[in-house]
Amino acid sequence: MHVLEHWLQHLGKTHSELIQQGVLPDRPREILFDGFDAETCFPLPGVELEFSTDAARLTCIHANVISTFDGEPAYGGPLPAPLQQVRTRQAAIDLLGAPLRSQSPFRLPKPIGRTGGWDTFSFDETYDPPTSVMFLYTPELNVSCLSFFLGRLQAEPDPGNTGLHGHD
Repeated sequence: MHVLEHWLQHLGKTHSELIQQGVLPDRPREILFDGFDAETCFPLPGVELEFSTDAARLTCIHANVISTFDGEPAYGGPLPAPLQQVRTRQAAIDLLGAPLRSQSPFRLPKPIGRTGGWDTFSFDETYDPPTSVMFLYTPELNVSCLSFFLGRLQAEPDPGNTGLHGHD
């Protein structure tokens, strides 16, 4: 089992449980942005684990597969099955079906800048609780980051969506 798959099986567990079980080294968590209600740690280059501030539960796993700005490391390890070959938006849709939620391309503050938007899909209903995955894209619609998080999303109705991406 690969490290991301192993962490996926531990979504919802507390930081202290993960340390006690040997899943994580005992590293401090930090708040990256004022007003952000999560603490993060970086156990591997390109991987960010996000914990709730109230109970320190693992709520999200981010894997940056393409460095989108200078100094940001990329995760070079394997992705969880069946996502190993998903490198573009079209490949994600071909594999997982229509996205449950989408955001058209947008601009983030520097150093990131322009993005290709994102799509969210149901990832694995066999986990308890179920897991969803968000793909963030470069402007060329290559996958730059995958974020795995707890919960089952419902599709947002979007009767006017006729373009490549939906809207929020």
